[in-house]
Amino acid sequence: MHRMGRPAWAVREEWWPQALEVPLWFREVELLVTPELPEVPGPLDVDPGELPAPGAGADRTGWEEAWLAWWRTALLGAAAGTGAEAELPGPLGRAVAARVQEALRWQEGRKKAGMDVFLAGRGRELTVTRTVAELEEELGREARAFDAELVMLPVLEDEVRRVGPAKWLVPERVRLGPDWPDVARRLLEPLV
Repeated sequence: MHRMGRPAWAVREEWWPQALEVPLWFREVELLVTPELPEVPGPLDVDPGELPAPGAGADRTGWEEAWLAWWRTALLGAAAGTGAEAELPGPLGRAVAARVQEALRWQEGRKKAGMDVFLAGRGRELTVTRTVAELEEELGREARAFDAELVMLPVLEDEVRRVGPAKWLVPERVRLGPDWPDVARRLLEPLV
């Protein structure tokens, strides 16, 4: 938020990031077991019956490692909306290319359903703006200039994962949950 005569700050809330949701969909559908790392979220928060069956007969050697490299690349490019899946080499790249249209249809359906929720008025609270204003009042000063990014993901966990100096992966269930104002405060307070 830019205010005349005041330091500029901005918090972007990114919903339905295709560059991240496609790798998560593929990991879930192909039943890939990925390492437990701070930047790797848990499984998708979907009914397993909504997802297609894994591909049959593919040699899956090295897929987990290739997936992790894909995920890390997607994290870096998510804000720009890069479709890193188009550049995946080897067997994983061929498998993703064969299924990417399925993933995109799934992701587009999620986005449409989510937009319907927003248009109905849910999820449009000004929590972040209110949080920064409250912190400014408590601190007795204006917020420092900062630029933060909150990336919402449809994952079945409650852990908010820091993936950059001011970038977090936020489970949608946390963002839409009753504790979000407190969570937002914990994330933003060190920046303000």
